[in-house]
Amino acid sequence: AALGEAPRRVLLTVGNQELAAFCAAPQHAYVARCLEPPRIQPPGTRCLRQRGPFRYADERALLEGHGIDALVTKNAGGEATRAKLEAARDCGVEVVMVERPALPAAAHRAADAEQAWAWLCRCQAARGG
Repeated sequence: AALGEAPRRVLLTVGNQELAAFCAAPQHAYVARCLEPPRIQPPGTRCLRQRGPFRYADERALLEGHGIDALVTKNAGGEATRAKLEAARDCGVEVVMVERPALPAAAHRAADAEQAWAWLCRCQAARGG
């Protein structure tokens, strides 16, 4: 929905398992960067099987070479996405950032590794193992 109704050229870097969601917007032309061939993808998607890390020059060439005007990416944090985001900014490409899902509540918290190990041992013993 964030991409809108008007057809766009979109680079997807959200992972193979997330591509099916984009089948609901087939008006866009998708280029998907993924490690493995996706099981479900929008019709006509061009898949690029590439593994990072990616350099700024390569990211910029990818955006320009495919005429990308929108980038959909996961909020992976850290330096892994910096080159892609900088290239998108410099090329005037709109960025849609998919937030990480909320983490489930922890069943137990440990102050250090020793406490965590003790808790795991108790759990194993309680299961009869």
